[in-house]
Amino acid sequence: MLLPYTAFVAWAGTRDRPPRWAVRAAIVINLLWAADSALLLAAGPMSPAALGTAFVLAQALVVLGFAVMQWSALRRAEAGATPVCALT
Repeated sequence: MLLPYTAFVAWAGTRDRPPRWAVRAAIVINLLWAADSALLLAAGPMSPAALGTAFVLAQALVVLGFAVMQWSALRRAEAGATPVCALT
């Protein structure tokens, strides 16, 4: 599941202006990933050690941060703002 998502994000990221639907899809997938990670720890069939729990929570927070940054960039684009960082 991670490889198709990575290919999708890579495709969208190589566009001059990524389609809004693609950015929204990435946001939703990232939010689901973060929520599923927390749910896995709270109600899942496994109980990792303290280090495993910390790792799962850390990666969930990082993915949640990606979703927030993507949402913020989408809002700026919809408002007509110029990109904060341009690589070209």
